[in-house]
Amino acid sequence: MTVSSISRVLEFLRDYPNGAYGWQIAAHLEVTDASVGQTLLILETRNQIKLIWQGKSRSESLWRLPTEREGTTPAVFRAMETLWAMQEVARRRMGEIMVVEVTHA
Repeated sequence: MTVSSISRVLEFLRDYPNGAYGWQIAAHLEVTDASVGQTLLILETRNQIKLIWQGKSRSESLWRLPTEREGTTPAVFRAMETLWAMQEVARRRMGEIMVVEVTHA
């Protein structure tokens, strides 16, 4: 795809803030899925678009432009990250306690 095709993909995605499938983009631009796939990968490596996984493959997933809030983590995920960190610390401490108990037995 050419530079103009890249800009056309970006323009198309601006009209679809929730994202679009690769085949939708290909149909709109009247090019092959493979051609669009290469362009989407180039744009993804440049961090100009984002892949939202919705299945087992890229063809089942949505492509969209990054949002302004992209760098922020929703509160629910921060809470989960905190919980996982606390559980990991507890596991390590339990391992240390069990090692101490076994060595003194």
